[in-house]
Amino acid sequence: MSPGHGWYAMPAVVTGLPEGHLLHHEEVFGPICTVSQADTVGAALDAANAVRYGLAASVFTADLDAALSLVDGLAAGQIKINAPSTGVDFHLPFGGERASSLGPREQGKAAQDFYTTLRTVTVAPSRPTG
Repeated sequence: MSPGHGWYAMPAVVTGLPEGHLLHHEEVFGPICTVSQADTVGAALDAANAVRYGLAASVFTADLDAALSLVDGLAAGQIKINAPSTGVDFHLPFGGERASSLGPREQGKAAQDFYTTLRTVTVAPSRPTG
């Protein structure tokens, strides 16, 4: 614990946890990151989707094609490639899948759609006179 008022936890990276460990399957609202290894891309995808939450996911790789092949299979509302899953891009829709988030997407085009009504206006050019 850090000195001062309140309770604080130092950031931690946790490795070597067995499959199914609580830290792999629950949302932890603190500075804790678990790291595990998967033998195949399919196994990594299965592990990522084995939780009931799906707010955000990150894929770190030097192979962009491999990362993009995972995008369709990841059950997350926001997927970042080679970037941390924390933080919000205010110009993009934000919201989760499954037990994460509540309601429609927020921000970006999604917010515009939520707060406006779509109308179609057709304008024909005027004919020149004279």
